[in-house]
Amino acid sequence: MNDMTKMGWFVRHVKIALAIAILCFCIGQITAIPQQDYTLYGTATLEGTVLTAQDGAVISLAVDGVELESYTMGDIPGTDYYVLKVPLDSDPGVTTVAQEGDTAYIYINGTAINEGPQIIGAPSTTARFDISAIAAISASIFQDNFDNYITGTFPSSGGWQLIYSGYGKSFQIVDNTQCVSAPNSLKLEVGSDCTAKAYHQLNQTPNLVSYVADVMVRQQPESSVQDYGNVSLALSNPNIVSEDRIGQVTFDHAENRAIQPGNIPYNFGVWYHINVTVDMKKRVYDVFVDDQLVASRINMGGTGNYTGFCVEAGNNTQVWVDNIKVVASGADMITVDSGGGADYTHIQDAVDNARSGSTIKVLSGTYNEHVLITKPLKLIGASRNITIIDGGGTGECVHVTADNVEISGFTIKNSTYGLYLDSSNNCILDNNIICSCGIHLSSSHNNVISDNEIVENDMGVSLSDSNNNLIYHNNFIDNSEQAYDNTGTNSWDNGPTEGGNYWSDRSCIGNPSDGSLPYSIDTDSIDRYPFQDPNRW
Repeated sequence: MNDMTKMGWFVRHVKIALAIAILCFCIGQITAIPQQDYTLYGTATLEGTVLTAQDGAVISLAVDGVELESYTMGDIPGTDYYVLKVPLDSDPGVTTVAQEGDTAYIYINGTAINEGPQIIGAPSTTARFDISAIAAISASIFQDNFDNYITGTFPSSGGWQLIYSGYGKSFQIVDNTQCVSAPNSLKLEVGSDCTAKAYHQLNQTPNLVSYVADVMVRQQPESSVQDYGNVSLALSNPNIVSEDRIGQVTFDHAENRAIQPGNIPYNFGVWYHINVTVDMKKRVYDVFVDDQLVASRINMGGTGNYTGFCVEAGNNTQVWVDNIKVVASGADMITVDSGGGADYTHIQDAVDNARSGSTIKVLSGTYNEHVLITKPLKLIGASRNITIIDGGGTGECVHVTADNVEISGFTIKNSTYGLYLDSSNNCILDNNIICSCGIHLSSSHNNVISDNEIVENDMGVSLSDSNNNLIYHNNFIDNSEQAYDNTGTNSWDNGPTEGGNYWSDRSCIGNPSDGSLPYSIDTDSIDRYPFQDPNRW
């Protein structure tokens, strides 16, 4: 072989090798080629109103807790439809786009749609999908903590009216000697056989409404128990002779001193947190005292409406009121009582018949059932010590497949999983007792687990393929395995000030501790600031 022949042979083989290299490179890149968008469009309905281009509502779509696309109504001129162009990529390692077959969650102004999660379709395809949502968050109508008034004066500058002045206007004042939120509260004071009444008109009077207030009552020092004074809170209309008291709560001073309705004993000089929810269409209301449901579906009678909120004190009484708030509820209020007398006797029946965004209040009792929640709602027990969901040793006590669900105030026990979040985001699990079952999250993101008693489970809390969850202020006590987290992206404490959790198998100093003795859940999952003692947050 001469030199020219050798050179030709070499060039041919170099070209072949180069071609093979280029082909291999191209094949390797095929899996990462961006694909054409998948398009969703249709009408969007919020609170029963079909949105138009002029409303400016935001429609967003998320996969695995990451928002991939959003559309503001009116972005595309000439259409009242929303249009979501979802970016796709065939490479599963690209987290900023979707893949065909992914589960997507859609929101209207941050509220999950009623229709549930949707499956991403093929590239270059278009699908019409009409969506709707009912906001679960209440809208504030009025609130006042009395901190912006001059002490020693009546807060008329804030719209308050003194309907009755007791034994003198100078005694009905903003006061800085007692308060819940510093520095002030409203004080009403009356002597024998007289009444003081403060009233604030509201600019909205919805059919579904709630009010909250912190209240402290004292009897005048010179009076005796026979004086039988009282304090009341209510929505009312003081401009009519036979005034209807809507959602009234009364602190009676009789010998069996009690908060009514509910007949809850109270002490002079102690603050109580009152929360009342009113349904004007059904003319019934529920009463919570210190976050415990004490009276449900109380019949108000009458036919009148309300125009404002009032506080009234009568007969040798002092009362301080702080942190008043009136809110319009955007959804139904439903009650459950295993003994009857409420809307339903089973939790699942209430869930099945609730609208998205409803609040379901469960009275004390034992509920032997498995609850499946597929829509945004609040499930609130009367008290976690006396409101029990028992799974009978199988399945999940409460299985959640929706976003924006809150579960609070229960003992949940005796099942494979007590609380199971299944591809559910932005949920709150708080103030529950979890025993003989545990809490499990699967592909669930941005949830909060707090103030729970997690006791004697095979597995306390386990997180699988779930990101950006916050788990803090829980008591982990004597679980066979306290916790499991396979991602390392969740937070097991809320920083050095608020701290993390109490772990029965960890000794540390401080509530919270200083970070020198963290608690290890897994290699990348750590509670940096565990508590020395339970319930010390």
